[in-house]
Amino acid sequence: MWVALPGGAHQAINGLFMLSEQALQEFKRIWVEEYGEEISDESAMEEATRLLTLFDAIYRPIKKPWLEEYLAKHTEK
Repeated sequence: MWVALPGGAHQAINGLFMLSEQALQEFKRIWVEEYGEEISDESAMEEATRLLTLFDAIYRPIKKPWLEEYLAKHTEK
């Protein structure tokens, strides 16, 4: 379930993600390019949230010590 916020933003009721109207329209444009079909704002918001949830679950920044260790092992001195 979504709530419209001032300025055209939308937010999940659980408060996890917020998507602006511009971001929603861009997601819908990309959806049409990729799948060749139009989707409603509600469907786009649901799909975008699924994508953001997945990205949030799998993306973790590389910690500086890990990067330094990797570079030390894989670069010539």
